[in-house]
Amino acid sequence: MSGGKVVLARRWGKPVYADKESKPHTLLLGPSGCGKTESGIIPNIQLWGNNPLVCASSKEDLLGPTYRIRQEYGKVYVADFRMGIFGMPLARG
Repeated sequence: MSGGKVVLARRWGKPVYADKESKPHTLLLGPSGCGKTESGIIPNIQLWGNNPLVCASSKEDLLGPTYRIRQEYGKVYVADFRMGIFGMPLARG
């Protein structure tokens, strides 16, 4: 991670960091639209550096802001399960 820090949240528009060495565990809670993705998840994906990363979302909210940054560190694979696995349609009940 860049600078050995993990973004915990934003306070007054500025990131609040925890030292990576303290091995912080984080839990983001909040209603829809309150900024969990923009203030916590995306900054950490961007700061993760040349470390392996698996990230999942049911929306495209993470792909746009992080794809090019992650490409700087190597190959990026995207699995879009809305179309089913290996082109097979999703089962509908």
